[in-house]
Amino acid sequence: MACCGQRREQLKTPINRQAATQTANWISPQSQKVATPLSSIKLRYLASARIRVTGSTTGRQYEFSGTAAIQNVDARDVEALVRTKFFRREA
Repeated sequence: MACCGQRREQLKTPINRQAATQTANWISPQSQKVATPLSSIKLRYLASARIRVTGSTTGRQYEFSGTAAIQNVDARDVEALVRTKFFRREA
């Protein structure tokens, strides 16, 4: 049976560092992407000032302004934003 000191020495060997590097490289950038909404709805911002709102369900941030009044919003966040009266669904 190995003692703790021998285990620490084993962890320091280049083979283990190489295995850790290979494992870290195996995680593809594709798997790190943020999930896109399953469905989105176009919302129109009814004011002109620039604002940033956070979706109450998803926590996603949306930026609106007079020049960028229409944005796609995750369907799960729509109802809470429409209730503020600053937004309406875009046809």
